[in-house]
Order: sequence, then C-alpha cells, then structure tokens
Amino acid sequence: MAKIKVRYIVIALSVFIGLLAAQESNDTIPKVTVSTATEPRLFVDDGEGMMTSYAEANMVMTDKFLGLKERLNSRRWLGYQGNTKLSEQAFFEVAGFNQEAKLAAHYQTIRQGVFWTGTSMAILGLLIGVTKTDYRKKHVPPVAIGLFATGVGLDIVWAMAPPNHNTLSVALRATKKYNKREW
Repeated sequence: MAKIKVRYIVIALSVFIGLLAAQESNDTIPKVTVSTATEPRLFVDDGEGMMTSYAEANMVMTDKFLGLKERLNSRRWLGYQGNTKLSEQAFFEVAGFNQEAKLAAHYQTIRQGVFWTGTSMAILGLLIGVTKTDYRKKHVPPVAIGLFATGVGLDIVWAMAPPNHNTLSVALRATKKYNKREW
C-alpha cells in the first residue's frame, strides 16, 4: 500500500512540475517603453499576416471560415514594435492607450489567478485522494474527486481563454493612431 501512495505522489508532483513548466514557457514578454522619436512603427499580427490598418486587414484576412467582422472581433493577436514582440499591456502603453493597457494588465492578472487556483485544486485533490483513499474497499473520497475535477476544469478554462483582453480592431486603431504621429 505504501508503494501505491508513493506512486501517486510522484504522479501528482510530475503533473505539478509539468503545469509549472507550461506556465513558465507561456510567452511572458518584457515590458517595453518608448522614449525616443526614432522608434519603429507598430504592427499587429493575427496569424494571417502583419498589418497596420483596417485596409490591410481586409487584404490580409482571406480566411475561408471567418469574415472580416469576425476576425476584427478576435482577441488572438500579437503586437510588435518593429521586430520586437510586445505584450498586450506594453503595446497599448506604447500607443498611448492607457485605459486599454490597464484593462489588459487586469485581464492577465485574472488569467494567472485562474491558472494557479486550478493547479492548486487539482494537486490538493490528488493529494487527498492518495492519502485518504481506502485501498481495500477501493473508495476514493468524493472531495478528492471534486477538487481534482474542478482544478482540471479551471486549467482547461485558462487554456481556452483568449490571450488578450482587447480585440484586434482596438489594436488596429491604436496602431493607426501611433503610426500617424509626426516624427
């Protein structure tokens, strides 16, 4: 019976380390600020191509399944300043859209909270299941199953949630405004 408990603890720790590695490998992009007028233009990449305006978006977006309206409402995009990838918050700070930058930071905080809550619940459920299971009767405590299932569910929600708070259309508006500045 002790071998079984050790095996489950090793599995639980392996799952935790895997989740931690997945979280750490998530593109955490450093904050970038603009201080000189020689900074490169802003671009947005939605997976179809780089763009700076709605006109370019209309030409670039040739997706057969989604129209322009659906793509502009998408929250899956990356911001760039020249060749430098920016986080959503840094992108809007550079563009001068401070309210959008604050919303992006708040959204990322919530996403991180959901991930760590889910991971903690899943691990706690595994640990309770390992330590409190009656192996002779093959009875796992319901609380262990509930915690584990809820934790896994929260991590699935985290994985499926869009990475950005603001839509592509807001990012394109910020890009257009920033790139029109007189240098």
